[in-house]
Amino acid sequence: RHTDAGIGRPSQKPSVFSKTWRDMPEWKLDSKQRALRDFEVPGATVWPAVEGSALGQRLFTKFTPENGAAHPGGNVQGLYIYRSRKTRVDEIPPPQDPHARRGFDFGCSISLEGVDELARELLRPWTELPFQPVMPNLEVPRPPMFERSLLPDLKSLSTLDAVVSPKPSPTGAEGQEAGSGWRLEDSVFAHRPRQCESKDFYDNQRITEMAMEQDLSRCMGKKRFQKFLDKWAPKEARDELVAELKRRHADLLRIFDWYACLGSGDPFSMQIGAWGQLMTDTNIADDRSKGCKLSDLDRVFLATNLEEGKSEADKINLDNSLMRFEFLEGILRVTVVKAFESKPLKQKGKSASGAKDDSRKQAEQKGDPGAAGESVDPKSLPKPATLAEAVSRVFDYHLLPGVPPESLLDNNAWRKERLYTEDVDLLLKANLPVLQSVFNHYAALLTGHDMKLMDLPEWMEILTEADLFKSCRDFNVRDGKLAFIWSRMRCVDDTKSLKALQRSRALTFEEFLDALCHVADMISPPPVPELLAIGCSEHHPTTNYFMKVCNEGSPLRRRDSVAIRAPKTRPLDEKLEQVLELLLDNLMVRHGARNHAHLMERLKASRGRGYNLGKGS
Repeated sequence: RHTDAGIGRPSQKPSVFSKTWRDMPEWKLDSKQRALRDFEVPGATVWPAVEGSALGQRLFTKFTPENGAAHPGGNVQGLYIYRSRKTRVDEIPPPQDPHARRGFDFGCSISLEGVDELARELLRPWTELPFQPVMPNLEVPRPPMFERSLLPDLKSLSTLDAVVSPKPSPTGAEGQEAGSGWRLEDSVFAHRPRQCESKDFYDNQRITEMAMEQDLSRCMGKKRFQKFLDKWAPKEARDELVAELKRRHADLLRIFDWYACLGSGDPFSMQIGAWGQLMTDTNIADDRSKGCKLSDLDRVFLATNLEEGKSEADKINLDNSLMRFEFLEGILRVTVVKAFESKPLKQKGKSASGAKDDSRKQAEQKGDPGAAGESVDPKSLPKPATLAEAVSRVFDYHLLPGVPPESLLDNNAWRKERLYTEDVDLLLKANLPVLQSVFNHYAALLTGHDMKLMDLPEWMEILTEADLFKSCRDFNVRDGKLAFIWSRMRCVDDTKSLKALQRSRALTFEEFLDALCHVADMISPPPVPELLAIGCSEHHPTTNYFMKVCNEGSPLRRRDSVAIRAPKTRPLDEKLEQVLELLLDNLMVRHGARNHAHLMERLKASRGRGYNLGKGS
């Protein structure tokens, strides 16, 4: 019922449920009335009943006309009739049901020529014709015949030659997963792929190439570098240079990380002192050349560090050191100086061969295997034709043979062989609550940053308060920084924003565990049987040993496997267990705790207002 506003009388508009509107013309009906009448008007679908069809006999009701209506394909033994209403289809009940006829007089005698004529006769009172039913196509194509010539000779199957060879057992994470039910995805490092840009447990090739492309793109944003590259690497030779840089970029990043940790400055960028050390170690600096002396290469450092813009990325860029992308530019500029612009100086009283011999002796004293013995002297080679060839020559004859072997540590190989093992995982899980408490406490020391991440000063504070620098004489501050640097997963662009810069310079909890394992491999304490043999207590022998070393100064002989890239003789979990014993024992002394549970309670308390974390640590 519709009522007018303010007056209580019914509206004159007929309701859709009244009996009078069905007799009205089509053009007078509104949309609701038209939709309701269209829904009430039935349609029908009719098809003949086929004898022997088990499906039809079981599911549908068969109608039989009294006079046996004719069908174009023969006599009709029966019919199936469906009433269709828009989106639903209802089966028409048998004619014996008097309440379901709805105007269909099935009892009358009809004579039709076919199924379609029967449908038209049934639906003529409603002025609607049924749709033509679509019969399924049941034709199945025959498969092709096989030729006998395609089959092998069955007699050859009677004798088979088999070669049985022993399969080498895999090592590291693959061996653990293949030989037992342990899976890396169920370990303490399970969340690592979701926290890094590589989406993997390793720094894969894709992330390394993306980092190189991003660094080169940042360099191309400088107009001075664009002019430099257009001069020495035209567009037709640019693809060759990019391919060479992609091939060398992993080693370039390792060298950058190693030399950035030299000195007391920011370990995430390279200072000019570390730059000069790199140029000297790799024999790129040559005092007997014109244009490639160490002072000339220092000017290359200053030219590379010059900032042109005032964007957000330029504000993040440090003024007196090289960022990662600037280091790439510096290496390219040094390559041009070394390969194309430098010239040997003429020395009085010495022949060219004598100068070359002195150069070879100087290289031998510095430990350059590429310039001593029977190796090819890079000075005797002709000038490279392209910048890509010059980059390859600088890497092969200077950078790779000149840097310390420890700087080229492949973290992916170390993680695969040493870190991602079942024994290390079980040991970390056994100490997981106390390690999580240590991480949470020290990650909250610095204010104004994400407390779920640990910065470098907070990491160094753990090592300092655990007395690792004081107790372990072979472990110094630079080793602690390297453990922090090496445990991070690679970031594509660490200067795109302040948040990205902070993330690239901090550790997640999984990376914190990675750093602890690096420390264990660096300290490499003597095995427990050797400690017991020299009189260390059976209760916490590692802590007792390093306490004696601090007080008496008589350590055991330094093991050959202590070096970073030396072959390891013991699994990492043994070393890690001893280092965790030393770390947690010293932290319990520092915080006045009796055991691990008490240490966890003490670590829940925050430091007082008077506490100030030294940012220079």
